[in-house]
Amino acid sequence: MVDLAYAYANARVKAMKDKLLDRDKVREMMDVRTLPEVIEMLEESPYKKHFVRASTKHSGVELVRKALDSNLVESFRKVWEFAPAKAKPVIAILLQQWEINNLKKALASKALGRKPTMDDFIVLPGPGEVLLSKIVENEGGLEDLSKILDNTEYGQVYHKALGEYKKSGDFRVMLSALDDYYFRVLSRSVFSGGLDDLTRNFLSRKLDYAAVIAILRMKQSGVQPSEMRKYLVYAGVRQQMLEKMISASSVPAAVELMAGDVFVDPAVLKAKADAKDIAAIELELEKALLKLARKTLSRSVLSLGALVGFLFLKQEEVHSIRKIAYATQFEVKQDLRDAVLAAV
Repeated sequence: MVDLAYAYANARVKAMKDKLLDRDKVREMMDVRTLPEVIEMLEESPYKKHFVRASTKHSGVELVRKALDSNLVESFRKVWEFAPAKAKPVIAILLQQWEINNLKKALASKALGRKPTMDDFIVLPGPGEVLLSKIVENEGGLEDLSKILDNTEYGQVYHKALGEYKKSGDFRVMLSALDDYYFRVLSRSVFSGGLDDLTRNFLSRKLDYAAVIAILRMKQSGVQPSEMRKYLVYAGVRQQMLEKMISASSVPAAVELMAGDVFVDPAVLKAKADAKDIAAIELELEKALLKLARKTLSRSVLSLGALVGFLFLKQEEVHSIRKIAYATQFEVKQDLRDAVLAAV
């Protein structure tokens, strides 16, 4: 689907893509020994102005966090501003992931008896900022948040999850409920029509991989198939495969069903599954999704795909830099090398 309305937006986002850090730059950051060296390298990169601005109030890993958050918000805001009107509904849903992440942080803080602050969040401009301000100002616990969330799209989801929390005492059921809600919203967007093939393919695979990871984690933990189905959203195009994975007798048997996925090396997946290394399988899926995001961005011509691909690549770059900073500070960098290099 070629659409001239995307000409300007595609040109802008591909220029922004050229400013993403290349693999050599990330390797250099992985190889330095101290956090100040990492910061020095970032101050000579497209992140420079954000580090200069944040350095007036912060230092160390907190400086890295604030500078990266600032850069991410600026990038998202730029894409939002130059995106054509017809693209904004999908982009709004993609950015909603950050609003949900903020809500999860706020709920976790409340559940653990800690008062959240606005500094805890990556705040994008819009209604989400107002909602977070109200949550931060509220002095009560989880039940008191009902009055705030009742007037939002999260009200019904929150009430149901709150009831489950009261029974189990495990606040993670509330976090899972918000994730479930987001995947359902994203799924409706993907399959409501109007998307170009590259965009639909990328988003549906993103949904499928999230379901695959959830299935493998639950299967390794011994969760029964009937229980798994309660927590999964069959949002992508591989529902039949996912259902077979749920019914599989073991993690290796479940992974075997993914052998037909052209973006994942089946031999590598099988070796990881035999070793019961779920984290390594997740890394392989992450690599595959990043590969697809790059393909989606580069091959999209006058379509939404370029914007969607860039948004994903940008957030993954920021995640990788954050991992490098923390790993350098706490001297566990070698353990994260493969995961970080997968994202560039």
